[in-house]
Amino acid sequence: MALPYSPRRRKQAIASAVLILGLFCLLGHYLLVQQTPLISAHGSLCVETLANLEQQAVSWPGIATHAGPIGSDVIDSVKLLDDFERCVLRNGNLKGQQINAIEAKLFPYLNLETLETNEKNFWPPRIRWNGDLLRGSVPRFASTGDYKYLGAAKSKYNKNLSFWGNWLDLLSKSSSKGIVISVGAGQISDATKLIKVLRYQMNALPIEIIHRGDLSEDQQQLLIQAARSAHSASYPAQELWFVNVSNVLNPRHAEQFATYSNKWLAIIFSSFESPILVDADTIPFISLEKYYDFQQYKEMGLLFFKDRAITSDLLNKEQLNTLKQIALSTIKLGSAAADLNNAIELGIKDNIAAETVMSMLVEGQKHHMESGLVLLDKSLHLVNLLTSVSLQFSSISSYFHGDKEWFWIAYLLRNRPFTFHPKQASNVGKLGRVQSEDGKEFYQICSVQVSHTELDGSLLWINGGLKTCKKNSWTSDYASNKRISSMFNNEEEVRNYYQSPVSLEGAIIPSVDKAPWIYTGECAMFSYCTLYKEGEYGELSKFSEPQREAYEEVVKIWNSDS
Repeated sequence: MALPYSPRRRKQAIASAVLILGLFCLLGHYLLVQQTPLISAHGSLCVETLANLEQQAVSWPGIATHAGPIGSDVIDSVKLLDDFERCVLRNGNLKGQQINAIEAKLFPYLNLETLETNEKNFWPPRIRWNGDLLRGSVPRFASTGDYKYLGAAKSKYNKNLSFWGNWLDLLSKSSSKGIVISVGAGQISDATKLIKVLRYQMNALPIEIIHRGDLSEDQQQLLIQAARSAHSASYPAQELWFVNVSNVLNPRHAEQFATYSNKWLAIIFSSFESPILVDADTIPFISLEKYYDFQQYKEMGLLFFKDRAITSDLLNKEQLNTLKQIALSTIKLGSAAADLNNAIELGIKDNIAAETVMSMLVEGQKHHMESGLVLLDKSLHLVNLLTSVSLQFSSISSYFHGDKEWFWIAYLLRNRPFTFHPKQASNVGKLGRVQSEDGKEFYQICSVQVSHTELDGSLLWINGGLKTCKKNSWTSDYASNKRISSMFNNEEEVRNYYQSPVSLEGAIIPSVDKAPWIYTGECAMFSYCTLYKEGEYGELSKFSEPQREAYEEVVKIWNSDS
């Protein structure tokens, strides 16, 4: 299948091909003649697949080294990871040398050389709040109730099993639930505020802070103090652990796991078999433990939430064509369908998933998932996560923002079932009344926070912190934003406004076909406005007085200095 070449790589690819084609052919012929594949040409049903994996010229990350048609690396990666799950992951009949050759090609970001030569130094240290250290094992917790720490879960490494198979076996011995937060030096303040909210909510789930060696002892102590000080029955101390995952990463690729990409490390290498991954600036308004009871998690072992349905930022024509060709090469659609819409509906049984896929492949939408809170059972979904990592670093990595879309697109391309919580994302904050030209009133909310509500309109969680603006952008905004400069006399007034706590009066889900999300450019370009007019467009959740009081208490705790 022909896929469009990236303009920026076309000249480089042609030039490279001309220069090295002859040498490459000679060298390849020599290697094929001189070397015997590690995997025999006879034997198990997986022999052919494994032999192909071993000899596959896999490059990683694709965005840095891929010189072929954009998207072809994605098709290859999905196929290889499918074969890996089917033939290698839990296959105990292979030889260690065979497995090492395969995993070194598929997962070059892993520090597998250290695993082979010095296993103890490979495993990330897991340090409890009191200084207790685990290495080569994971903490084990009670499965219900107070989730009490029960000691270490250990497993002897089986060299005739893949690394990921060994990892799943170790996690199965913990069989635990817990909260995972990826934290760097820049997220300490938000993380401490989140921990205080969790204590207020009487959280009993253990918490792991995942980092890459970039948290100092002093910064870790700040988090421990937030989790353990002033313990009382109504403000319980938290079971807090720190996990430094730098050892598991190949030094040649470690720095490529930056910003959003660290979240893959957090959810994959967390000690919990069923982790709840939350951003440091995420704020729950119900106990996180309750998310395990959501229908989507019980049925599929996953819980995803929708993002703002932004219609002003779409895939361009080339991106859309590439995604369609990738999808047609990997996913199973209804073959008897009259058009792409019908094919998606026939091939994807979950209505919410089908709507999401149509939104991307037919309408060109690029904002679908909000990854500030994600719940996954890794015993079911590990290879989907590994596929998401490959997509994050593929030739199409720039098509979407950050990590969020790769979660569900991995399921789509691997033909695995997925869904979303049915409620659309909303804008939350102070309800403003605006009068239209025809004299009718409508409600407006302008906010940097994206919110998620239950079917009854009550708040589940918010991403973006609980200040009016989460960025220190008052100087630049006052200088460049006309609306801000017209509302305030000087930048100090803007600063005071930006740093003030949010007021949670209601939430609006806009009707994007009539009154879409309005990008304002304020708060370092993070602010959006939404509109609601009764009987015409939008959906309004106007919080009751008891709800507002409960929500404002969380706002107060999050914004407190103590």
